[in-house]
Amino acid sequence: MNGSRAVPCPADAGAEALHPAQEWVRTFHTRSLSHAGAQSLLQAARALRRRLPGVLREQEFNCKDLDKAFACQWVDGEHVLIGTKCNQLLCLNISSQLQIKIPLPDRPGRPAILEAVSTPYKHCGMHCIAVSPDGQRIATGGHDPSDCQVFDVSETNNRGQAPSFTPGQTLMGHQDWLFGASWITEQHIATASRDKTIKLWDVGACQDAINLDPVESVEAHEGKVRALSFCHQTRQLASLSSDATVKIWDPHIQRSTEQVNLPLDKELVCMAMRSDLLAIGSNSHIMFLDPRLPRMLTRVVESLDGSQGVRSLCFQDELVSCGSGRGHLFFYDLRASAYMPLSHEIESKADAGPKPGQWHAPGTCEGRLRNGRLGSCERDCLQIGKGWLWTEDRIYREIFAHEMIYNACYAHAWDSTQTKLMCVGGPLAFGLTGCYIGLWH
Repeated sequence: MNGSRAVPCPADAGAEALHPAQEWVRTFHTRSLSHAGAQSLLQAARALRRRLPGVLREQEFNCKDLDKAFACQWVDGEHVLIGTKCNQLLCLNISSQLQIKIPLPDRPGRPAILEAVSTPYKHCGMHCIAVSPDGQRIATGGHDPSDCQVFDVSETNNRGQAPSFTPGQTLMGHQDWLFGASWITEQHIATASRDKTIKLWDVGACQDAINLDPVESVEAHEGKVRALSFCHQTRQLASLSSDATVKIWDPHIQRSTEQVNLPLDKELVCMAMRSDLLAIGSNSHIMFLDPRLPRMLTRVVESLDGSQGVRSLCFQDELVSCGSGRGHLFFYDLRASAYMPLSHEIESKADAGPKPGQWHAPGTCEGRLRNGRLGSCERDCLQIGKGWLWTEDRIYREIFAHEMIYNACYAHAWDSTQTKLMCVGGPLAFGLTGCYIGLWH
């Protein structure tokens, strides 16, 4: 990015029975790492954590009357933020199952230039949620699909009570749907849009409710920017575009430092980032990039769901969790260079439930665990659950009434202990209205 203003570098920033692997991981997270056995405990915790996907069980939450959850992010150990296509922002308490709707501020007046060039499609929903490094702010889509809405977060003194979310600033400047947001510091945030631009904002410098003055704006790609991620360890920002390129940026000097032309270009919609690796999902493969190497593309791995689309990706130590358009969760082991086998962890049933893709009533899954159920498993995949579908819709009745309906896993996120996986989504087929919200733990 070219510009005169630089961004300063931030400082480093009810009881239930647990599976033994989960118990060890929880023990690890509550111990100090200063004692002599810290390194061995760390290694043991990581080894046990890699077994967790095979023992996860699913807990679905009510999502009636919601349309397609596109984004989710943990706020603390009890609460998850969820953004939907119908532009609802929800705070879910995973223990009480209470869902609090967070109201968006009214659509602010827009400058004539933005109003004239904005996309005519007004209902794309919320495609991203970002929590600041100090947890004091969140950013997500606004009332207008091209805006980014920042909320101030206030913790409560009551254990288990949801934080309060107060509207702060509306970041206004993009001319098309907002697809990405990532905090650089506690007050600087980068946003990305289908308008091909990345904008850098200083929410601390503006005292108004509407911020029309980004620190920097650059046309980052020739195609739509579909994902944006910042690594606080390396201070690098990565952007993924539909033009089949990934760019690495140094936001502190505001310019692109590397570009990779990807070998695959279909349905590039998701990206995950850590200090030494990026994972990019396409319609049929996962591509891995190492930003430390001159030739960053290190491997291309075929998806277990063929061409159903990789819709979401997350790192969990040496595992990469993948959510597909067919409603499967599967886990790639970076050390073994192979997908993690899950079938041996499941008590198979002779009267197995529905095939993957078919919907099922609670309790009819192929695999079971004591004190809970595990979604059906095929080719080492977990199948996400039924969710909710509006079957009175004309499109459903005329086109899909006799078809198998799949819930895509549009987003998923691990909690801070990496023992709980929140997964959200909805029907993959365009035109259908429905939603899925589930916790795997």
